[in-house]
Amino acid sequence: MNLQEILDDASLDLFEAVAGAVDGIAQGALKVLATQDLVDVQYEDAANMLEQAIGVGFVAAQVFLVNVCGRRPGINRQALYWQGPQLASGAYVAAMVNDAANFWKHAAEWAWDDTDGSLAIRTRNAIYAILGEDLSMTPLHDLLLLIDSSGRISSLAGYLRCWAEMVRPSAEKELLG
Repeated sequence: MNLQEILDDASLDLFEAVAGAVDGIAQGALKVLATQDLVDVQYEDAANMLEQAIGVGFVAAQVFLVNVCGRRPGINRQALYWQGPQLASGAYVAAMVNDAANFWKHAAEWAWDDTDGSLAIRTRNAIYAILGEDLSMTPLHDLLLLIDSSGRISSLAGYLRCWAEMVRPSAEKELLG
């Protein structure tokens, strides 16, 4: 096992540790959301808790993606995210994970009507292409359900492993030049 594989395993361990906590928090929020007698503020609080937990999970998965790709200049991570496991719709799971993480990290600070080709626009367009422009209160949960019907962030681990096995040779080739 080379040093890169050891780092990849460590970042997957990090994801799996975070995913366990995220799944527990998300399941609690979903129980609250399933309650019939919620007032609006309770529904919003539970939906926000669900999104925050899942957002943290997507960011932990993104850390794994970045580590597998490498951090050297010249690596085209976007091209690597468009490889590996795909949904029936043709969407690549790694690209969805990356977009979901960026969405969660930056959505509150972005002007969503920008047209300059920025990360905000690319992410917005990717999210809209998958979910449509009329987003629910829980778009990250909606994305997660599209990837895996269990709605558990921990379900991404298998997709991440498969993706890493497929792109590691490409990433190493780019790193070595």
